[in-house]
Formats: sequence, structure tokens, C-alpha cells
Amino acid sequence: MPLTCLIVAHDPWFLQLLRMYSEESGFRVVQVYEGQDVLPTVHLEQPAAVIMQADLPGRLKGWEVLRLLHNDPLTRAIPVLVVSWQGHPGDSEMPDDWLEGAAAHLHEPVTYEAFQEALHQAGVGGASGPYAFTPAPHGNNPT
Repeated sequence: MPLTCLIVAHDPWFLQLLRMYSEESGFRVVQVYEGQDVLPTVHLEQPAAVIMQADLPGRLKGWEVLRLLHNDPLTRAIPVLVVSWQGHPGDSEMPDDWLEGAAAHLHEPVTYEAFQEALHQAGVGGASGPYAFTPAPHGNNPT
């Protein structure tokens, strides 16, 4: 049975991209759209990883969800990969240490190679895990 990953994103195009990358990496995908839905879903699904956009709509922002996951004894071991544009999303209430507790930080736009590297960095599949990714050779080297 494949590992589960939870994708938390509000942008439908970006959500589809993350779903495609995750499924290509061998994951079963569960998705939610708003911050307040993350904790109940994580408790129910026990995903191998959470991939979350930092600028979530709803009552809980991405950085607040990250803190809750990190401080909950039942979820703190689940790696969270945070996705944002360069720097942070500009929330004036966001603390300077908003990435504390994240296993990896991906900058948009996200490539498949960067996604795989983040999974590897988080210790979930990726470059050396159960769903190893081998990039195509570049240049004119014969194989």
C-alpha cells in the first residue's frame, strides 16, 4: 500500500501540480484547502508527509498550522514541507521564525526535481527513498 501525503493548498492549478508530483512519486494523495482542516485530517489519515502552501486562507494561516503540527505530540514526527514564494508570503502577523518545525522549504515555482529533493531532505521517499527519482542524463554522454 502506498504512503499517504496530505497536500494543503488553495490554488487549484498548484494543487494539481503537487498532486501530479506526489502521485508520480508513488504517494496516495489526500487534500484539504484551508488551515483549519489540516489537524483533523492529519489525525485521521496519519500521512507520511504534509505538503503545505504557506499562504493558506481560512481561520488558520500556514505558519499557525505548522506550529500546531510541530507542538502536537501525535503529529510532530510527520515531516511538513512548506511551499512559498521567495521569502515569506507577507503576512504582517507572521513571526520571523515562521519556518521553525518545517522539514523542508520549497520556493515557487516548484520543479519535480526540487520536489524530490525536498522529500529526500525530509526523509520521505525522494532521491534515496522507496520511490527513488533518477534524473534523465544531460548532455551528449553516451549511456
